Amino acid sequence: MDKIINNRDITNGIITPIYLERDSDYKIIGVTDTYIDISYKRKETEAKILSNLYPYKFEYFKNKVSSIEGAIQSLKYKDENIRKLCYEYSGVDAYHLRGMDPYKWQNDGILYTPIGTINRYSEQYQDFIDELYFSVFQNPLYKKNLAGSKNKMLDHIVGEDNMNYTTLTRTEYISRLYALRYCINNQIDKKDDVMKVLKKVRIELKK
Repeated sequence: MDKIINNRDITNGIITPIYLERDSDYKIIGVTDTYIDISYKRKETEAKILSNLYPYKFEYFKNKVSSIEGAIQSLKYKDENIRKLCYEYSGVDAYHLRGMDPYKWQNDGILYTPIGTINRYSEQYQDFIDELYFSVFQNPLYKKNLAGSKNKMLDHIVGEDNMNYTTLTRTEYISRLYALRYCINNQIDKKDDVMKVLKKVRIELKK
C-alpha cells in the first residue's frame, strides 16, 4: 500500500499546517488549485462541504445522525437521552452543543459513546473515531464531495492539535479524510479494507 498522506510533512505526529494564500485585500483564500482549508464558515463550497458541521445524514452504531459534529459533541454528555438529541443537530447549532453540559471530560479523559465509556487518550478511542468516519463514508453525497477534492492538500487551520483541549484534533480529522479519499481513489469499499487504510494512516503519523 502506498503512503496515504503523501504530500504533507509530519512532525511529532502532527500534520504540518499549510500556508494559506491571501488576496489583494489581504483576506485569506480558503480554496486554491492546490489546497482546501476546510471550514463551515467559509464562503467557498469546497471548504464548507467537507466540514464536520455539514448536514450529512448517516447511521452510527444503530443511531440516525444528522452530522459528524453532532456525533462528536454527544460524546461529552453522560445522559444517553441528551446524547441522542445531539444526533439531530448539524451546522453551528451542533458545534455549540459543546457548552451545554457541566461535565468536563478533560478532568478524567472519559467520553460517553454508544458502546460505553472510552478514554479519550486510548487506542480504543482512535478505533472508535475510525468507525465514526467509516459510518459517514457510507453516505453517497459525502463520498462524492470528498472525491471532488481530488488530490488537493486538505487542512482545517482553525483546528486544535492538543488532545487535552478537543475530542478531535485537527490532525485526527484531516488524516481520516486523506485515508477515505485514498479509498475512493483506489476503489476500496469493503469495511475491513477501509478500516485497514484508516489504521495505516495512524501508523504513518507515528513514524
